[in-house]
This record gives sequence, C-alpha cells and structure tokens, in this order.
Amino acid sequence: MREQSRALLVPQRLRFARATEIAKRWLAPESGMLGSLLTTVVGDKRDATQKVREQAERLSKLAEVNSEIDRMDRKHRSSSGKPLQGSGRQDLVHLVERVVGLVKEWCLAVDGTRRGDRSDNRVAKEISSLRQSLLDGRDAVLVDMEHLAHSSDAVSDASARAARASMEDLFALLAGETVVARSGGPVDPELMLNAELLKVCDTLDGRPSLDALLAAVDRRWQDAFDERMARDAFVPARTIVELAEPGLLPHEAGEFVLPKATAIDSLEAKRRAELGGAHGELVAELHRAQAEGAVTDDQDLGLQELLADAHRRLECPGRHDLVNVRRALDSVRDDLTDFRRQAADRIRARLDALDPSAEARAQVLRRLETNDLATAADLVYFLEIGAPVPEIEGGESHLPDFFPAVPQDLPGGINHDLGELVRAGGKHPMLPVLDYGGLSTEEAALAADTLEEWRALAAADRKDRLQVAPTRQVPPLPKLLGYDAKSARSLDDRSQHRRQYRLFEATGVEVNGIAKAPAFGSRISEEGGNLRVMMVWGRPPAKVVMSWAERDTSDASLLVVYFGTLNREARVELAAGSGRLQPLLVVDDAAMAYLAARGNRQVSTTTQTLLPFSGVNPYIREK
Repeated sequence: MREQSRALLVPQRLRFARATEIAKRWLAPESGMLGSLLTTVVGDKRDATQKVREQAERLSKLAEVNSEIDRMDRKHRSSSGKPLQGSGRQDLVHLVERVVGLVKEWCLAVDGTRRGDRSDNRVAKEISSLRQSLLDGRDAVLVDMEHLAHSSDAVSDASARAARASMEDLFALLAGETVVARSGGPVDPELMLNAELLKVCDTLDGRPSLDALLAAVDRRWQDAFDERMARDAFVPARTIVELAEPGLLPHEAGEFVLPKATAIDSLEAKRRAELGGAHGELVAELHRAQAEGAVTDDQDLGLQELLADAHRRLECPGRHDLVNVRRALDSVRDDLTDFRRQAADRIRARLDALDPSAEARAQVLRRLETNDLATAADLVYFLEIGAPVPEIEGGESHLPDFFPAVPQDLPGGINHDLGELVRAGGKHPMLPVLDYGGLSTEEAALAADTLEEWRALAAADRKDRLQVAPTRQVPPLPKLLGYDAKSARSLDDRSQHRRQYRLFEATGVEVNGIAKAPAFGSRISEEGGNLRVMMVWGRPPAKVVMSWAERDTSDASLLVVYFGTLNREARVELAAGSGRLQPLLVVDDAAMAYLAARGNRQVSTTTQTLLPFSGVNPYIREK
C-alpha cells in the first residue's frame, strides 16, 4: 500500500491543463486534499486513522467530489473560461476514487492489526505450550530416528539420516539454538521436473508449444542461458545457474560454464538503464501523439497503463522480470505506429467523403506523408465547414539556430565588443549564427545603436532606474523585434518596486510582419497600438519574473525586457509556468543578439524564436 500511495503522489498529467493543475494541488503531500491522505498511508500514521476514515467516507460521495472540483475549478479558471466538464472532470473523479479506495483498504488493514494485537497474548501462551511439548519429546524422537538409520537398504538409510538431520535443525530452532547452515539446500521438485522448459521460456510460468519443446530437446544449456540473457529473461537465467551449481541440470550439465557472480547483475543493470531511456522516449512520443490527436481516449488510456506498469517494474529493485518491461515497451511502440496509421486512415476517409480541389487534396496528403496528422486534420476541418484552406507556412525555423547554442555560448551577453561587431558587420568568432555581414550599413548602425542603448540601460544604477525616459529610451528597444513605437508612458510612478523593474506602455505601435500568436500581432493593432513593456534588472530567477508580471492585472500583452541571459532551466520554467499569466514574451541578451542578426525587424521571427519559452495561447480568446 505504501508503494501504491507513493506512486499516486507523483503529479499526474491529465488530458486537460486545468484538470492537471487541480490534481497537482490535491496531491500536494501536506496540504492537498488527497496528498494528506496518501502521506498518512505512506507514513503508516495509525493515530490519524479515524480522521482519515472520515475524510475518505466524505470523498466517497460523488456530490462531495463534484463540489470540490467546482470549487477548485472556479479558483483556477480564468474569468472568460468555461467550467471543467466531460473527460477532464471524469479524470479527476477517477483520481479521487483510486485514492479513496486505497485509503479505505489501509484503514481496514489497521483495524485488523489492532484486533490481532489484542489476541496476541493468548496465542503466545498456546504456542509456548506447544513448543515445550515438542521439546519434551526431543530425545525419544532422535533415538528412534537413529535406529532407522541403520537399515540395510541404502535409500532408506539415507532418507532416515536426512530426516534425523532435519529434525535436529527443527528442535534447535524450537530451543532457540543456532542452526548450522548445511550445503546444498532444498530445491523445488517441480522446478527440477520442468527444467527443460528453461530452454525455451522467458518466464518460469511459461507454457510453450509441443513443437517448441521438441525443437529444444537437443539444445545445449549454454545456448539456452545465452538466449535468456539476450532476451532480458534474467529470472530463468538465474534459475539455470542455481540448478547448474549443485549439478542438477539434466543432460550435458558439464558443458555449461558458470558465469561470474556479478555478470548477470551487471548486464541487468545495463539493460535496466537502456529500457529506462526507451521508456522516457515512448512517454514523449505518446505526448506528441496526444497533442496531434493520433490516439483515441481508450487507446491513450491503454498505452498509459502499459507505460505505468513498465515504470513500476523498472523502479522496483527487487524484481528482475525485465522481459515483461521490454514486451510492454515493444507493445507500446507497435501500437503507436498502428494508431497513427489508423488516425491517418480516418483523416483520408474524411477527405474522400468531400469533393476538394486537387490542390487542397494534395496539401492534405503531403501532411499525411510527413506524419503531420494535426495539421492534416485541421485542413480537412476547413474543407468540411466550407472555409478557405489556409496555406501552411514553410521556410526556415529559427528556434534550432537560436537554442540552446546562443544562450549557452554568449556568456558575456550584450557588451561593447558585440556592439562594435554589429556596427562593423562582422561575424561572432564562437557563434557562426551571429553573422551581421548581411545587414546594410543603415541596418547595422540601427542594430548597434539599439544594442548600445540596451547595454546602457542594463548597467544603470538602482537610483538611475527611476529616471528611465519613456519617450527616448523605451521605444528603440522593441524596434529590433518588429515593433515600431512612437512613444511610451510610465505606468509605475507610484510603485515601490521601481528599482527592481519598471513598467511602461509603448503607444502608437506598428507591427512589422505577421506574428505567430495574435496576442503579439493583430491584437496589438486592434487595441489601438499599445504594448506593455516591463524592464527587469538584477537577473532574477524565472519564478520571480513571473511573480512580478502577475502583479499587472490588465491582461494586456506584456513584453519583458530581461537584462541578462536566461539559461536552459529558466526558459523551461517560463514555458511551464507562464501559461497561467497574461500573454507574456521575454526577450533577453541572447535573443536581442540573435534577432539583430537574423530578425530583419519582423515579429514573425521574434515570435517564432521566443514563443516556445512562453505559455501564450496561439488562438484569440473570445470574451
């Protein structure tokens, strides 16, 4: 029960982000509604049994569970969001049912233990009396066994001596004496009788066909052992060794070379690590399939169960059935391929039911050929509703060129040398992607001036940050990103945090190019050309940046100017946490240096480079 409780305490990824967030809050070890129950079971805190039982009984009622879901949903739902319904709510109900069932089982076990404790004294007295009566007959039994040992029949004599030795051990245990370990040890008769099965079975309970057994009759034990090891069947492999050591292998036992004591353990550890890596890759592949709609709900649930079972077997050090882990992972891999093919067939069937133009059909089929199921499904949807099929943008992808190389290999950030390099149209010695040779003289001068202004603002003392000129110093910074601002105004004149960060609103903003998300493109134009800009000093952690951004409750698009370079971990943290905030885009030293070289002052490049590190909704939110 403890292991099951620990497994349930691990944050789970449900099908809806809000449901995932609610589950995470519920499973918090100390404060969560479910996490506190599971923590009690893991710690075996029996003094809290009554409280836990009452909470479990309350959560057994569906009305109570729905009430808790509604309360948490209201807390985490945006003002314009819809209530959590359907499969998202059902996932949370199932989570509560699993936890409550486990907690009730623990309460029953505790009650049974307490009843057993009350009867311990009476049982102990009866056992003590029985033990003493057996010890009283010790000498007589051993004398009788000794007489039987002098039989002329060799088999009977050996049996009697073995029985006497066994009785001596038994009486020694009853008397509390030390029992000397004897060589050999008992061997399961059924295991010996079925030893030949180890030549063809990867598990001890395997039942091969008659043809497979007949084909393996003449197989050498060395070959059988090597095959079991190659197939990760470590339990049968160890069993072969255990039978070979005392010479109990039938036929050709002498031809089997016993492996070194650590050989099996070393290979098992290596295979366990390899399967762990394969498990992680398949989890990521399943997530991609979920995002693309390549699996149905039932298929998704089945694959998740297989992966969860494989994970439990991998993490349990006392289990050696890696053959079942490999089978589960192979099954997931094969099923994902089949499910993708089925999803593609469904899309083709939808396409065949329509009468699209040859060009539209070719566009959908091209996406299917490249396994881009999500885009193909979207294109078919446009055809089904009679809307124009959009052209899918191709061209270069800036993200792989930018990340992780530029943030990682530009430790000095934006400095005087970089500004001079830009002005001269040079190429960075360590980062070939930062090549400013393609800029015209005018563009190079503009980029260099902007980077120089960035560097000057970054070096501003705490007292000087209060005097940042919104009309002179703020508008130039977004220009390299594709936002031409006519002016700006301060929004934090009375804020006590102005030495840490400043908040401005750029006005008269014209957007150059097409953004990858409306929040930083069409929305700015539709709302009068205003863009909020937050300047952040001191290189604070990503969590701090998000907490400062959260203070701005306007829900307006926010461009964070981060004076410093964000590392890989900080960018991942931003991507994971900023989804709950207003539309947020963070530009740092590395991004400015890259966009000066490759951005061409277009928001398409800016958003393509920076949106992967934010939680911006790519769709327009309806009010």
